[in-house]
Amino acid sequence: MLRELREQLARADAGDGGVVVVSGEAGVGKTRLVAKFARDAQRRGACVLGDPAHTSSFPYGPFAAAVEGYVAARPEHERAALARRYPTLGCLVPSVQIPALSLVTDDGSEATYVRLGTEIARLLTDVAEDQTVVLVLGDLDEAHPSSLGLLQYLANLARQRRWLVIATLRDEAMVPGSGALRMLTLMTYERLCVHVRLPRLGREESDRLARAQLQGRTLDGGFLERMYSRTDGNPLFIEELAREVAERVPDVDIALGADHIPNESFRVPPTVRAVVEKAITPLGSSVRRVLELAAVAGPQVPLEDLRTAAAELEPPLGNVELFDALDRLLSTRMMLEDQDAYAIRHALVREVLLQDLPQHRRAQLTAALGKTARKRRTRLDTGTRPISWPRVREPEPELH
Repeated sequence: MLRELREQLARADAGDGGVVVVSGEAGVGKTRLVAKFARDAQRRGACVLGDPAHTSSFPYGPFAAAVEGYVAARPEHERAALARRYPTLGCLVPSVQIPALSLVTDDGSEATYVRLGTEIARLLTDVAEDQTVVLVLGDLDEAHPSSLGLLQYLANLARQRRWLVIATLRDEAMVPGSGALRMLTLMTYERLCVHVRLPRLGREESDRLARAQLQGRTLDGGFLERMYSRTDGNPLFIEELAREVAERVPDVDIALGADHIPNESFRVPPTVRAVVEKAITPLGSSVRRVLELAAVAGPQVPLEDLRTAAAELEPPLGNVELFDALDRLLSTRMMLEDQDAYAIRHALVREVLLQDLPQHRRAQLTAALGKTARKRRTRLDTGTRPISWPRVREPEPELH
């Protein structure tokens, strides 16, 4: 993955810049990868602007943060020169100390946005005369439409400039119809962007990370197998689960086995819970209800059981709502489809959902699933067959 980014940097050095979007599920290491690349690029002489951990829903927010970091680090006389050369930036970048020409708000004038975008492009072009510019925008999940528009504008210019623009995007945010996914699809189609998808760790990589996190401890094969099955190769989940085990079993002389990673008998680490909540919350209440229903149902649940149980909820979820929710969960890879059954992708995600369910909600979901089981038994007893429902559409193909 770093090799791909370094190749893009070499092209930017030669005046053929571009945009790279690194996508992947929450916790897979996108920010860490981009941060490492940015440090390497800086050591190689590039001017790095921005922070891979930054996220902003403010108009032009990622660009404002990147430019502010650059300007604030200049000596006072250079800041004054920058203010004279790029006066409009004063309404976006605090260190450009000049009276703002207008306020940039959600209903700000189009002319102001155009001036700001033009001045940001001019600044990047001027800086790139001396050294290649690596502009790190961070997470685009909640980016304002103006930020996505400016990114597309810069992508067109980058092909003849010494720029490399890098941003990240969570799988969970790539919902069909979202602004970020539309932007990514369009720029990839027009060859203005390279889309790099960061996968989860394989078994060997997972084992290496677990050993590194629990250095000096004896880990048997059962422990490593359970660690991988629980985390599904998500690096953040591995690190947090290893930390939780180390705190719960502090004696380093105790060999760690599978029984030291219980299935559901401990609270999921707070960092993992936060990542899961961040991924689920934007999907909406109907999607969450389907996730909760699937979590209570077990590791896998047939479509017919989901449909029947969803109709038994209060208020009920009809077929349209259920299928729309499944579409979103499949497209964002929160759930997986296997024949006629569905499964929540991560065991830890399922545990967070179960642990957050109040007793009365879990009772309602359990009762709905119980009615489903009774109806299935009735059909078997009477010899009737369930309705053959059409398959939920497959997730959209990944972009490359």
